[in-house]
Amino acid sequence: MEVTKLRLVLLFYFAMLISRLWENVTKFDDFWKQREKEARKLALKAYEPSPENITNHLNYNVNKPIEDNSDNSVINPKPGTLLHAVIQKKQLWIIFAHDMNIKLSEELIVQSEKTIDGRRASVHIAYGYDITLQFVLNVIIHNIHVHHVVESRGGLIRDSIDHFGFRAFGDRDGISIFGSSNIWLDHISMSECQDRLIDITHVIYALESKWKNWVWRSEGDLFMNGAFFRTSKPSSSFQFTFNKKDMIEAKPGTFVGRLTHFVGALNCKK
Repeated sequence: MEVTKLRLVLLFYFAMLISRLWENVTKFDDFWKQREKEARKLALKAYEPSPENITNHLNYNVNKPIEDNSDNSVINPKPGTLLHAVIQKKQLWIIFAHDMNIKLSEELIVQSEKTIDGRRASVHIAYGYDITLQFVLNVIIHNIHVHHVVESRGGLIRDSIDHFGFRAFGDRDGISIFGSSNIWLDHISMSECQDRLIDITHVIYALESKWKNWVWRSEGDLFMNGAFFRTSKPSSSFQFTFNKKDMIEAKPGTFVGRLTHFVGALNCKK
């Protein structure tokens, strides 16, 4: 009798369990059926039968072609100029409509999320002032020429679409990078900048006890055109404790030509 009661209890339990399982499956199916309807609706809404329209939409919202090489107003830049493009506060892929020489009338302050792409044209930023990347992220500068950069005068300069302010005398570097992240400089030809070609500054708050023992050495470097290197303490008798397997053997300065044979702007034209 007790065995029969136990069987009835187990049978009732399994019946309830199966009922709950089917109930869950039913709710699960209804949920995913609704998700399917919503996804189908969104897919049909997003569908565009004309690839040309998709390309035009992308070009209008992402690509920013530079058609004007002037840089006459640093407060109210003209649409179609490089300054007007780099101060926008959105992702932009900046391209150039044709070959051009751009003489910056003040430092060019680039906003985050920008790609300056000099492919398909010969673009020279020269005989003017520097390009500045300050407190920004995700910037790519590719395939342009930067040369004959001089010290900027400073003054009121627009640095974003909704702000301009006073800037002091600028650096004489070709490209100045300060406190920025995810910066990619690729195939850029640079020369004849009054200070350095590229200046990268990252603020590190370290005690003097940490940095006063840094060691700076130059071995086998080739110095030309008045370049020099100032060594730091300790004396030349200082011996490194690194294993040779941890070191990359340096090549003499005469190898620079071979090592840099394919650097600089590429001849990519449409």
